[in-house]
Amino acid sequence: MNRGQIQRPERPAIIDHYSKLREFILKSTGIIRDDLLPLLYYFYLHMYYTSLNEDLLRDYLRSFPVLKQDFAHVNSYTREISYLESIIQPPTEAKIKEDKTLQQILNTNKTIMISQYTMEAFEMFMQKYKNIEESYQKVQANLKIDLRVTKDPDVEANKMPNGIVSTLTYDEIKKVNDIKIKLAPLKDDVFFLYKLDTLYDAKKKNELVLNSKKMKDKLLNDPDVYESSYLEKSEIPLPEVKFKHKVDLAKMFLDKPPLEDSDANIMNLAVKDPTEKITCVEISRKGNILLIGLEDYRILLIVLNSSFSEVNMLEKHKKKHLENLSKGFNIPLEEELQPDHSKGKEKAEKNINKDDDKLQTMEFIGHEDTVTSISLNYDELYFVSSSVDATVRLWDVRQRTCIGVFKGHINTIWCVKFSPKGFYFASGSSDTSIRLWNTDKPFTVRVFLGHSSDVHIVDFVENCNYLITASYDRTVRIWEIYSARCCKILFHNNEIVSALSMSYTGNYLVSGSEDGLVILWDMSQDIKINAFYLEQNKRINSISFSMDGNFLVVSSKQRISYYEIERLKNEQGDMYESVLRGEAKIELTKKSQKSLVTNSFYIDQIPNYDFLLTRFSYGNFVYLISRSFEE
Repeated sequence: MNRGQIQRPERPAIIDHYSKLREFILKSTGIIRDDLLPLLYYFYLHMYYTSLNEDLLRDYLRSFPVLKQDFAHVNSYTREISYLESIIQPPTEAKIKEDKTLQQILNTNKTIMISQYTMEAFEMFMQKYKNIEESYQKVQANLKIDLRVTKDPDVEANKMPNGIVSTLTYDEIKKVNDIKIKLAPLKDDVFFLYKLDTLYDAKKKNELVLNSKKMKDKLLNDPDVYESSYLEKSEIPLPEVKFKHKVDLAKMFLDKPPLEDSDANIMNLAVKDPTEKITCVEISRKGNILLIGLEDYRILLIVLNSSFSEVNMLEKHKKKHLENLSKGFNIPLEEELQPDHSKGKEKAEKNINKDDDKLQTMEFIGHEDTVTSISLNYDELYFVSSSVDATVRLWDVRQRTCIGVFKGHINTIWCVKFSPKGFYFASGSSDTSIRLWNTDKPFTVRVFLGHSSDVHIVDFVENCNYLITASYDRTVRIWEIYSARCCKILFHNNEIVSALSMSYTGNYLVSGSEDGLVILWDMSQDIKINAFYLEQNKRINSISFSMDGNFLVVSSKQRISYYEIERLKNEQGDMYESVLRGEAKIELTKKSQKSLVTNSFYIDQIPNYDFLLTRFSYGNFVYLISRSFEE
């Protein structure tokens, strides 16, 4: 150290501990944020009180005046903070001890009632940052804080005949669910898929002769399908799907392996992430692009198929033997793949089309806080992202730049999704609203209101006329886009839904919850037709239907299972009767369980791996995105 240079004193540990706790609480869902804000305040109070006798801590607190703004909306907290500030000019030990108001604030017993969900999240946080525990215990002891789990507030709400608990009455829910909706794909899409099926069946039988009169008639004439299986016309204006996308889809569809004759093929993309920086991932169903959202506000785009033309490029990587699962790609976040910061459309396109074996990567920077969700447009040239900074951003892949910032939500946006035909995208937020946007306008096109807590899942029905959402209020809702009205309210057995997916035809919806329960719905009757556990008390993180809607893949953190829909319809799982009876707590029965898994592949824990996302490709094999904890 140079002579005369002043060494800055070491920052007090309590400041770091408070910052970590503050980040956890303020960036969490509304339930956690509301439950634990009093705890954050009492931690702040303790830190402030301690600073009255510690000059160093007081100096640090003065440099962070923004901290007290976290409590500005709570009048009682604001008054107490103002009082504290008034008595420390200057602070003396005698003055502090003699002040009755201050002593009353400090010595009053403080009981904080939180939900079981919040308690579990808080315990996980404390396990992750064990060095904070000592500071927390001091705060708890000095300010006499008692953290208790309250009974679920919904217990006092209305109980449905099937055991479901809701703040809405049975009549209110029935009135909404009586609305007639049509979730089937658009007519042109059904006819297109039908003709692909015709070609695929002929190819399987070695009878594919395009010049034959019989085949020409089948392809040129409208297929004989029931009117109930398609939607004649969209109620909202939709763009034309690009011809190249239809060609690519047709190639992959015709080359797909028949799942009923072989085990599902899995391609594993392992991303090195030992410090758990990844917050969300997205992969295109064509398998050309992988997108990774990070805690440090960045988005990484990995080009898996540099030519963007050979749609079966990934075929050679498919894994038919599960023991090879962990030998897929291993993509580091910061080591081998260094982002190319070159700018300009011409340069960007050159890099994308570069034909070599090295994976290309691009870095997208623009968000001002953690990235929470990413959705790729069907043409793979644009994607949208959401963030804790309460914005949605639209990105151009070729230009590597943000071309739109969409503001309207007033709090964290948890989810964003592009429509199957592009142009429209929807977002869900902790402000409980869902907003519809389009790529041409910077403002909201529709606002959907009805949820009473954070909306953390949003998706489009294939016909683009309806949205499906899930919320921490424990409901799944279907919304008509044209009128912005809620058309269905579904309950997943009083649990928070963590993943859902609807089949291409709109006939089936599958929802998975935090406790590992999977429920299959028949949407033509709005009824549950099966229920089973993937792993009890293990969160379902991903659900995906095959293109034809006949197969389903479900995953948790360390297990994947693959199902045939026909078997799920006809062979009820062990939890089916319990779910229909509406039992408050579901336990696995002691009788031997029936396996509903087609060509069963339960994948037990792979050392140092977590599964983040599973998705069926158009070609009937499964992409698995996993987190590798290897250094």
